[in-house]
Amino acid sequence: MRLLFLTILIGWCWMPSFADVLEQSQIQWPRYILESFNSDSLATFLSSDSEIDRIAACIRIGELGEKKYYPTLLATFEREPYRTGLDLHYGVKYHSLIAMAKTDEAGAEETIKRIAARHLIKRNDVDRQATSDTILVLQGAFDALGLIASDDAKEFLDSVFKDNGIYWPIRSMADYNYWKIGVADTSISSKADTANFLFSHLDDFRGPNRQFESDGSINAVFLIENSIRTIIYENRGWIMPYLNNYVNSISIGDPYRHSILELKTDMERNPAE
Repeated sequence: MRLLFLTILIGWCWMPSFADVLEQSQIQWPRYILESFNSDSLATFLSSDSEIDRIAACIRIGELGEKKYYPTLLATFEREPYRTGLDLHYGVKYHSLIAMAKTDEAGAEETIKRIAARHLIKRNDVDRQATSDTILVLQGAFDALGLIASDDAKEFLDSVFKDNGIYWPIRSMADYNYWKIGVADTSISSKADTANFLFSHLDDFRGPNRQFESDGSINAVFLIENSIRTIIYENRGWIMPYLNNYVNSISIGDPYRHSILELKTDMERNPAE
């Protein structure tokens, strides 16, 4: 998960997951909520005056994954203000969407797609509509659809990515989750299969790829390549031996080899926990 709205994609970039943010944050997260099994208290915490409590309740409800929470989570999303006081990358709206996806409620997917559709930003409306809050809602919706991982969810994400009229960081977030679903596909049964899936598709979109076209529009191949590179980076805890083999398969004189070696160096400098 990455806040691409808050970064510029030059070559490749990565943003921390909420788990990383949670671990590194100086905020005292309420363990009595994060470890609770009490349905009534969790529902109460969703209405707490404390944003920390509301976020923690969404996280815990998502972990429990019970369908009965779905209406309450939807109500939480709708009433939550867009502007929040926490200096975090994620907020209540984001986590309520993630939790809705984890309840496995039959109607959750369509609801999340409708929420995403009404927050999509067209290129011509960027100055008027593009706020970090709006981007967070879209990232939450796309990440939630990535968790649901249905064919319809994948099709929706792909349709967002292919719409040239949509603001390009939003298309990039959708594309990232499209590829995440591909990696999670049940037909991929081993780490070797997953690595082969990623590297074979990386070959399909290998650079150098310019970020923008001559008319100022984003280069779609650039976005796809960055999505795949990000997923490779996120799996750095186990994928390094396969990456080494991939590097060795690229001829020494190929400029693309240097680009992949930069990715490999970045992964080695930032080992997985």
